[in-house]
Amino acid sequence: MDWPNERYVRLYIRDTLTWSMWPWESRALFALLLRKLDRAGVLDIGKHDPVKALAVVVDMPPDIVRAGLEPLVASGTVEVNPPHVVMPGFMEAQEARASGAQRQREYISRRRAKAVSPNDKTSDKTSPARHSLSQTVTPSLAKPSLKIKSDSKSDPDKIQGIWDYFNAKRASAVPGSRTIRLTDDRRRAVRKLLKAGYTGEDVRAVVDICARGCNKPEQRQWFNASTPFRPENFARLLGQVDTKQQAPEWARGE
Repeated sequence: MDWPNERYVRLYIRDTLTWSMWPWESRALFALLLRKLDRAGVLDIGKHDPVKALAVVVDMPPDIVRAGLEPLVASGTVEVNPPHVVMPGFMEAQEARASGAQRQREYISRRRAKAVSPNDKTSDKTSPARHSLSQTVTPSLAKPSLKIKSDSKSDPDKIQGIWDYFNAKRASAVPGSRTIRLTDDRRRAVRKLLKAGYTGEDVRAVVDICARGCNKPEQRQWFNASTPFRPENFARLLGQVDTKQQAPEWARGE
C-alpha cells in the first residue's frame, strides 16, 4: 500500500446514544457506506432501487441492508434522495471544523506568515497548533511558510471536492435544483480564494451558511455558482460563521 496517497475516512469510536440504539445491521451498513461516499458525502445510485443499489455497493445481502437502512434514515444520519444517497454530517465529521472565530484567527496567522520572510524566525511563532503538528509529523516541513503553501494549493482534486460539496448542499437546500457544472471560470474563482490564503474548510463553511439562508424561498436565487465565491462576498460571509450557525445577513433581512 502507498499509504501517503491512499484516501481514507474517519470512523469515530465514541458510542453515542444513537449508535447504541442502532441494530447491528445499521452499524455495519454505516461503517461500510462511509468508505463508498465521495468527498461531499454523496453516493450516486442512479435510477436503481436504493436497497438493491446499496447492497451491491457495500457487498451485503439486501435484507441486511434494508434492516440497517431504515434506522439510519429515521435518525437523519442518511438521506435517500434518488438518484443520490447523502450523509448530511459527513463533511463536518471528516473535517472536524473549528469555530468561526478560530478559523478567522488561523486565516490572519496564515496571512501574516505568508508576508514574513521564511528566514525570519518570528514566523515560527505563527499558528502554534498547526506548527506543532507539522513538527511532529514531518520535521523537515515544519516551517509555517511551507505549511501555508500546502494549505492553499489549488490542485484539481481539491477544487473538485469543494464543488461537489457545493452541489450537494445546494441540492438539499434548493428543491429541484440541477447540478451546476464546474467550468473553467468557476474553477478559477475557487482557485483565487485558495491562493488568497483561505482553506477548503473555509470555502465549505461559506457554502454551509449560504445553504442555511435558503430557508426563505425568495433568497434561494443567491445560492448560485457565483455569489458565494466572489471575494468581497466571501470575506463578509466567512465573518458571519460562528458557533451559532446563523444564516447569512441577506437571509435574515439585515
